Amino acid sequence: MDGTNPGPVGLRLAGLEQFEEPTLTDQHSTPEAVARLRRARIVDRIARRAIGLGGVGVLVAVLAIFVFVGAEAVPLLWDSKASTGREIPAGRRPLAVRVDEYRALVCVADDDGALVARDAATGEARRSARLVAKDAGRIIAAAAGDRPASFFALTDKGVLGSAVVMPLVTYGAANARTVDADIQVQPPLDALDCRGATRLAVRVVEEEKVVAVAASRDAAWLLRFKLGGDMIRVTQLTGVKLGGAAEVTSVGVCVTGDTYRLLTGLADGRVVRWDAMWPEDPELIESIQTGTKPVTALATLLGDETILTGTEDGAIAAWFGVRASKNAATWNLSRIRSFEPLGGPVSHIVPSPRGKGFLVLGTDGLGYAGYATTGEVVVRIPGAARPVSTAVFAPKNDAILLADAEGAVREINLDAPHPETTIRTLFLPVWYESATQPELKWQSTGPDEFEPKMSLTVLVFGTLKGVLYAMLFSVPAAIAAAIYTALFLPSRLRAIVKPAIEVLAAVPSVVVGLIAALWLSPFVEQHLTAVFAWFPAQVLVFGLIFAAWRFLPSPTQQRLGGGWGALALAVPAILVASALAGAASPAVESAVFGGDVKAWLRSNLGLTYDPRNAMVVGFAMGFAVIPVVFTIAEDAISNVPRSLWAASEALGATRWQTTWRVVLPAATPGLFAALMLGFGRAIGETMIVLMATGNTPILDFSPFNGMRTISACIAVEIPEAPHGGTLYRVLFLAGLLLFSFTFVCNTAAEVIGQRLRRKYGRE
Repeated sequence: MDGTNPGPVGLRLAGLEQFEEPTLTDQHSTPEAVARLRRARIVDRIARRAIGLGGVGVLVAVLAIFVFVGAEAVPLLWDSKASTGREIPAGRRPLAVRVDEYRALVCVADDDGALVARDAATGEARRSARLVAKDAGRIIAAAAGDRPASFFALTDKGVLGSAVVMPLVTYGAANARTVDADIQVQPPLDALDCRGATRLAVRVVEEEKVVAVAASRDAAWLLRFKLGGDMIRVTQLTGVKLGGAAEVTSVGVCVTGDTYRLLTGLADGRVVRWDAMWPEDPELIESIQTGTKPVTALATLLGDETILTGTEDGAIAAWFGVRASKNAATWNLSRIRSFEPLGGPVSHIVPSPRGKGFLVLGTDGLGYAGYATTGEVVVRIPGAARPVSTAVFAPKNDAILLADAEGAVREINLDAPHPETTIRTLFLPVWYESATQPELKWQSTGPDEFEPKMSLTVLVFGTLKGVLYAMLFSVPAAIAAAIYTALFLPSRLRAIVKPAIEVLAAVPSVVVGLIAALWLSPFVEQHLTAVFAWFPAQVLVFGLIFAAWRFLPSPTQQRLGGGWGALALAVPAILVASALAGAASPAVESAVFGGDVKAWLRSNLGLTYDPRNAMVVGFAMGFAVIPVVFTIAEDAISNVPRSLWAASEALGATRWQTTWRVVLPAATPGLFAALMLGFGRAIGETMIVLMATGNTPILDFSPFNGMRTISACIAVEIPEAPHGGTLYRVLFLAGLLLFSFTFVCNTAAEVIGQRLRRKYGRE
């Protein structure tokens, strides 16, 4: 050491680990330089904070979307609630009760034959009338019907009285609503040949026809008449001996199309069914054994397909017609599911006016509201045990009215917005009406009596099916293109090819979907055999080229081995193979497929050909996925250190051996990231799938059938879904699943990409 200051470089050369930070020299210590440095530091600090806030903002936005979508879906799984509401005096013992949709007016038919419309808030009588005259006899059975609201009473002298209640809604100042009613008493029908009947079930058809079943202990009759008319027809139900051990304990009636199904529950545990048309006599169809205890309650749910039975031991079961096969001509009632039993005899089963819900009550007035599709208890009826004489749901399904024998009508407020959805019904097979077995199905809309079928498993399956066929097409093409571009293509040509492929990502997916729907789908349908023959033709042509390659002189091989020479060989080869496939397709279709490839697929493989199918979607969606996979894969391969290539080739490995055994293993993390990003791109695609498929929600892996994906289903159905309804929230749950899928895929790809960059950054 000569005593001079070696400076920072000298210290490092001397092996010292610390050195002095350089300071500003005098020429940089001018006020102008200090001000510039201060401004630069301020700008740098602002930029860092802005970038940080931007990153945090993105995370907050993603989290907010996740929270919003989840908040819209979570109410599907909330428990329903029931609470005790008003108590309305009814005077004498109620036998039938109805309430308007606003729950403002309660109509009660009592055991004296009076029909009174009372204000639900005050209990004051607004309108009153008599169903039967006082001298018509004692009321022994009563029932109520809907559409329109109607009441019926049968006396021990064979007189049947009826009345129709027409609601009157008016609006006054400040849009105040007043609900009243017009009671239209119909002419009584007397001298009926069904004296002694103690049970009555009624169904109003087409707003004027009335079909009823009346029964005594040892006989049952079918009554048919028109409201306001004098035509009546009473027919005794025959074919089964009633009475004794087969005493009639309950009755029911339902309508399916033009057929009336008449049901009687017997003391020996049987349910007997007759079918009839309006002008024809009833025909005995079947007798089913529900158990050994008397059938004490019968009801049919909305749509008149499902029959509920309740027995003396508290058992409750759902039945509907099941065919032995889809093409069978007849069906028979079959037990589909059982529900939580009551502690004693079932006295009432009341169907809900919306959906497949129902109310079951025991003789002590206790019970619950359930849902037939799920088999679950929705809510339990609150309050003390009080025997119930009749019960009904409010038209909007937001309340239950219980009329007890003491002359009071209790109101139970009901909050059950989504009783049809459970984890099981959303993801597992469910036995729906008219099906031969439990199934996974998506069919969200239909008539008023329709049973929604919202299995998310079908949508998840369709989404994964579309992704599968898209990846099968796009991944090999994108990875092969990335390998060739990164390892074999000259740099000048690579500078053209790579941006050209990447620019495909800018093509709007709606344009790709439009081309797939209007051109690709018809083209594939018309040239299906040529499409099948295209790949073997490519293999044949390129096999011949590779075989001839060995006989070319070395200078020629070097000129044609890469760059424009390889492109000059590949493009004509692909065109020749395509022309060969098209020219050979008629002969192939005649020799292999008997002249009709679609008929051959249907008869030999059981596959139907849908023009807008998964194969078309795979081709179309593959073009959207290829740029994503290609870009990431090509970067991953290009980032493999050149030293690995050189070391492998120095040891005598060929270019292909180096690629397969050295480059690709080193690029595996990046290739995986490319696949995950491509998967995430495909799983969230909407417009291509929406336009290129028939959106058929089926569970079928066949490439010749369509599917329905989550994204396409949301796009199609969310505009028609009522806000806050079950379909609305199920679609949000589907969106939550889709969001989770794409989030996991993109996160995995980013994590792997970061590891790859850190790995090669250290090297």
